[in-house]
Amino acid sequence: MPLDKNKNLRYRVLNECFRDKYNNYTLKMLLNEVNKQLAYHDLKPISESTLKHDFQHFRDEFGAEFDDNLMSGHEKVYRYIDTQFSIYSVSVEEANALTKTIDLLLQYPEPRPIQYDYVRICLQQIVQDKQLDPENPSVMFSDNLDHVGREHFDAICRYILKKQPIKISYQPYNMDRGKYNVFPYLLKQYNDRWFLVGMQEDVSSIRIWALDRILSVAPWATNYQSCPIDIESRFEEIVGVTVLTDRKIEEIKLRIAAARYKYIESKPLSPNQKLITAESNEDYKVISIPLRPNLELETLILSFGEDVEVISPQWLREKISQRIYQMMRKYK
Repeated sequence: MPLDKNKNLRYRVLNECFRDKYNNYTLKMLLNEVNKQLAYHDLKPISESTLKHDFQHFRDEFGAEFDDNLMSGHEKVYRYIDTQFSIYSVSVEEANALTKTIDLLLQYPEPRPIQYDYVRICLQQIVQDKQLDPENPSVMFSDNLDHVGREHFDAICRYILKKQPIKISYQPYNMDRGKYNVFPYLLKQYNDRWFLVGMQEDVSSIRIWALDRILSVAPWATNYQSCPIDIESRFEEIVGVTVLTDRKIEEIKLRIAAARYKYIESKPLSPNQKLITAESNEDYKVISIPLRPNLELETLILSFGEDVEVISPQWLREKISQRIYQMMRKYK
């Protein structure tokens, strides 16, 4: 639910007034103080009945206890019994800064990544001082926050934003450690791992480096070179992150069991996936995807087991068949 700016602001004002030991805030004074702040922020004023509803909400929701014996003449004064009590754990200034951050997140165009909405909700919880329980999270992402190399994420992200070339020390699997001068363009996640996408010095093609294999990162003092390709379009041409520039785009045709197709329809293998209605029936569906074949595509096809069959190209059908045969041999 979007943050109610009106309610948030008036709760802030009321909380501060209820803690004030030196001013006797009556109902009329509180209403005037709240509406004055609302008007300053171009928000609609509230009525006396809304204010009384807020008082009750403070009691029921936040456990606030008021000194019912305080009077100013014939009018009741509203003040916490314990003026150190607060419904917030963050200051007004901190809350205002967080609220501005929430507003920025809301400006991100639709459809925005689900992480944006999750962060926004968490910030709203902090602003409204709701307890976040790390032991019982309400949302869980598949990303492994503790994997090796995650310590380089923030630094690399800043270098990308600043268009700062970098030097990295990299340890490939089963190979000697290497050092690379890189023009960084993108951090991309795939299969619970993060990858740096960039261009190596004196190499014209795009390369990737797994963050969990990066040993160190430092700025490289040279002029920045912009990415020579449209990275977003290039990643739409593949599954995963392995960009094989020597592979041409081919029409990958797959026959999918009807029951499994419902899953693949809701979670496409590629944004360019198309259903071939003329070749489909009630038992199976046939889809076509223009892709540059790579290992991740083969792994994805195999992950569906007997529910997905490669129709074409023939070389890919034969390769998948051979891999299935090798798998079968292990279970004999």
